[in-house]
Amino acid sequence: MEELIPHITWRMFKARLRGEGNDYKNFRWIKLPQFNSLKKLYEYLSKINYADIYYSKEWYLSPSESEDKLFYIQSDFVIDLDEKDGIMMKRIIDFVNKEINDPPRYILSTSKGFQAVWNPEVKDIPNDLINKEKEKYINNKRLELVNKMKKAGLVFDYDVTVNKSVIRLPNTFHRNGTFCKLIDYNHLNSGGR
Repeated sequence: MEELIPHITWRMFKARLRGEGNDYKNFRWIKLPQFNSLKKLYEYLSKINYADIYYSKEWYLSPSESEDKLFYIQSDFVIDLDEKDGIMMKRIIDFVNKEINDPPRYILSTSKGFQAVWNPEVKDIPNDLINKEKEKYINNKRLELVNKMKKAGLVFDYDVTVNKSVIRLPNTFHRNGTFCKLIDYNHLNSGGR
């Protein structure tokens, strides 16, 4: 289970909590405490009335620090497709696999589309780069890959891939009640439902 989200202690987790009733305007965001295992995180989530759960694709030395004190370590490679187009997602996965020679760590069926998450694809990072310089270097390399993907006609949410972002935690519910579940590559043929 821990391979699903490696380096869990280096991640930030956020929850959108339900307010009174189901009015989306009454929901509020909170930063979750740190967990040393995915099992403990899921146990915690079973006790709160959450609407959405997200985690940072970025890894930080001390993720509980304030935003201005975060020390960047690395980042997962994430593709977010905001429509249920299994054929497009397969094309994206095939393209990325060919470019980085690594299959995704997992594929997630969300309420509106899919997410595919890979281990970090940028491996040739100069040793003298740290923190913000390292983050900029990785994002620039990632942008090169995204531009190749655009030229190949692949459509997805480019900002999630290149910029700092949080992504949906697998095996949790979306605020509309959809269970966001892990699927395998072949399941994309059926639209991933």
